Amino acid sequence: MKRQSAYGFSIGNYGYIGLGLNYETTTLLRDVWKFDPATNAWTQVADYGGTARTGQVAFTIGSFAYVGSGSDGYPSYRFRKDFWRYDPSNNTWTAVADFPGTARESMCGFAIGTKGYCGTGWNGGIFSDFWSTKLSMILGHNVLHSLVEREKQFLPSLFKTMDIWVQD
Repeated sequence: MKRQSAYGFSIGNYGYIGLGLNYETTTLLRDVWKFDPATNAWTQVADYGGTARTGQVAFTIGSFAYVGSGSDGYPSYRFRKDFWRYDPSNNTWTAVADFPGTARESMCGFAIGTKGYCGTGWNGGIFSDFWSTKLSMILGHNVLHSLVEREKQFLPSLFKTMDIWVQD
């Protein structure tokens, strides 16, 4: 199928894609697929835990993927703030803390060490904020926490100064 506005991430030796919009039927999607380069094969895994949507953001920390935000309305937009954690060891999605900024789609995201970063995006207007989160151990489970402290950081000249939100 022709898919647009999907996300992608990798965990270990596998790549994953999911969600987005079926271009031919204009249907929003919740399915998620795992690619194994050793066998050159795709396998469907558990559907995304939230609603079908486009324009979501994804990043991985350790052996978990975090996917959220986006819009679950098409052709009219319904912007989302929810985030979900994917655990490939048991093929499950678990809701974690919502994105604390304004709901939006088309954010960019990445992780460095134990911090996930996401920001920018669109919901009728363009955003220049950028957020960071750090994992904590609560009852033996990694939980994505909302962000509470704000600090300014100057990014390389490719970017303008952005608001950076950090939780220590």
